Amino acid sequence: MRLVRSALFAAVALLPCTAFASVSLSCSGGSNFCYASASSPGSPTPFNVYWGYNYSPGSPHVSVVIPANCEDDYFCIFRCPNGDTFLTVSITVTDANNNPIGSASDELYCTNYDM
Repeated sequence: MRLVRSALFAAVALLPCTAFASVSLSCSGGSNFCYASASSPGSPTPFNVYWGYNYSPGSPHVSVVIPANCEDDYFCIFRCPNGDTFLTVSITVTDANNNPIGSASDELYCTNYDM
C-alpha cells in the first residue's frame, strides 16, 4: 500500500502546474459601453481582444455604430442612432501567440445618448 501511495504522489507531482485563466465582460455600468478584463498568469502578452455583437432575441434591429476601433482594447462604446435596442456583446481573448484564453458575453442597452 505504501508503494502505491508513493507512486500516486510522484505521478501528481509530475503534472504541470496550470494557471487559471479568467475573462469577464461587463456592460451593466450604463448604456452604450462595455468593459472587459482578462488574466492568464504565465501566458505571453499583450492579449488580443476581439469584440462582436448580435441583436438580443426579440429586440428591434436598428443601426449599430461603433465609433472607435475596439480591437485589442478593454473598453468599447456602441451607439444606436436610429432607436434603442438590446445587444448581446461578446469578446474572445487570445494570448500574444493567438492561443485562446477565453470568452465572455453580456447584454448591453444600446441608445443614441449616454445614460
